[in-house]
Amino acid sequence: MSEMSSGKWELGFYLAAVLIISTAANAARPSTYEAVELKALAYLGQGLSLAGRGVTTEAIKYLSRGIEIDPKNPRGYLARGRLYEKQQEFQKALTDYTQAIRLAPKDPQGYYLRGALYARQGFLKKAIDDHSQAVKLNPNDPEARYWR
Repeated sequence: MSEMSSGKWELGFYLAAVLIISTAANAARPSTYEAVELKALAYLGQGLSLAGRGVTTEAIKYLSRGIEIDPKNPRGYLARGRLYEKQQEFQKALTDYTQAIRLAPKDPQGYYLRGALYARQGFLKKAIDDHSQAVKLNPNDPEARYWR
């Protein structure tokens, strides 16, 4: 991944953390489900914040706790998968990307990340399939188009 792409991900972690924190701050009198979701978002936000500062192992712990609380949120799996990949725990990253795709099959980011991991591991057919799906879902994504 290029230096620009790496910076893009760091900025993405930061922006996601800001979005999660602002969502939690703006919630008034949440229902039981919303309270659980907000608690999960707080853990995910802290995990993203730690990831943005390079505290990877601690970030994974917070992201994992957020996923445990709200296992239907694909963003937690994508973020944790990215950190697993950074630590070269490729099977764990692949598992998280695949779970994110199961939860949000119309979100191109899961396909893009899993496809990039497949490409780095030499599984070119799988990489092309995932990047093609990412392009199908978001035809304007230049990175997915390039790797397809």
